[in-house]
Amino acid sequence: MEIDGTLIVVIISFFVFMLLMRSVYFEPIRQIKAERERKKEEDRKSTETHLADLEKMKAEYEQGLKDARKRSHLVLQEIRQKAKESAFETLTAARQQAAKELEAQMTELSSWQENAYQKLAEDRSELARLIVQKVAGKVPAASKG
Repeated sequence: MEIDGTLIVVIISFFVFMLLMRSVYFEPIRQIKAERERKKEEDRKSTETHLADLEKMKAEYEQGLKDARKRSHLVLQEIRQKAKESAFETLTAARQQAAKELEAQMTELSSWQENAYQKLAEDRSELARLIVQKVAGKVPAASKG
């Protein structure tokens, strides 16, 4: 096998072609790939950061919701307690009013009873006096008839 100048020219032109391809084609492709990898890595880190922020916001939201539920439960308990106290006060006032009215009615009934007993005593005395007069034969003129 003979090596002539054509083979050397082909080899040299191949290396020149490769150098040209490297600078014109392969280097830009390598740069594009490197840029893509860098962008992918930035996007991955950005996604991780956003995901961590989202988890933090979710935890804050859940804590806020938990706190709001706790506050609403406390407010509801306070409202119930106030309602119970108000009902108790209203019931106590109604009982006191009923006791006053009952006492007034009892006083009025006692007064009426006393008057009735007094009237009965007077009527009994008058009746006894009339019976004594009738038995004695002295009937008053006004009561005949």
